[in-house]
Amino acid sequence: MFGFKTINTAEINLSGDVPELEVQLNDLYSSMNIQYPKFYKMNLLCKLGFLTCEKLIPNDWKRDVQPAPDKIATIFFNKYASLASDHFHHKYLHEDQLPSPSVFVYTLPNILNGELAIRHGWTGYNAFFAAQNEEEMDYVLHNARISQVFDYVVTGWVETDLSRKKIFARMKLMEVTTNQSPLKDEKQVND
Repeated sequence: MFGFKTINTAEINLSGDVPELEVQLNDLYSSMNIQYPKFYKMNLLCKLGFLTCEKLIPNDWKRDVQPAPDKIATIFFNKYASLASDHFHHKYLHEDQLPSPSVFVYTLPNILNGELAIRHGWTGYNAFFAAQNEEEMDYVLHNARISQVFDYVVTGWVETDLSRKKIFARMKLMEVTTNQSPLKDEKQVND
């Protein structure tokens, strides 16, 4: 039997049009004293998820816990996948221009997982799911843990909803817990 225990949470909510959002994300990056030059090449979704994860992972956690890189999963969700980046990719094609590889690569939402893997050296299971709402997350997390072995998961909802001029991310760092004798009414999943 297993479950999940939340270690930490982090959230970022921003609003505005695309240029304003870019400035807000770049300002937040600068204020956090992060040294990761690839940040400026990322799209909005990736920047948002990257910064939220930086807020989420306590420095002392990596030092004290020292989790194995292959035992840390990254599983993210949103409703619109990479639609914001798809829009820019389509715009280039519509104008008979070839989009640069940096625009094309960000038409996949799971590039966020890759950026975090590079930044932190994580090699565990990773996935990015399109879902209708956040209630679907628990079901997917449990099923992912049944099929994949991991001890920790960085998970959450990372959304760039440009039609409403808002972007937001809510993430959790969770540990997989085991319970040898669950309570009769406790909801557990068989491992």
